[in-house]
Amino acid sequence: MNDSKERSPYRVIEEQRRTIEPLANSSLMRSLANSTEEQVASAQLKEEMQQTIAYLREQCSIMTSCRQNNALVDRLLVRIDNNPIDTS
Repeated sequence: MNDSKERSPYRVIEEQRRTIEPLANSSLMRSLANSTEEQVASAQLKEEMQQTIAYLREQCSIMTSCRQNNALVDRLLVRIDNNPIDTS
């Protein structure tokens, strides 16, 4: 009697611990699989977002350069308009 009171029915001895294998369709394994799939999907989404951000930064840089070039061209055109070349 003393032995049964001291031992929990859920206690696992070391030999059992080494041999226990998860059941393929157990809720724990499904949860782990879902967690792994979510981590992979999350990593892929993060990578896609980083690529999108890099692309948008590049486009913004190009647009900024274009605006600066356009402003320079506008200033040059104003100078040309204000100082016509004498072709006579």
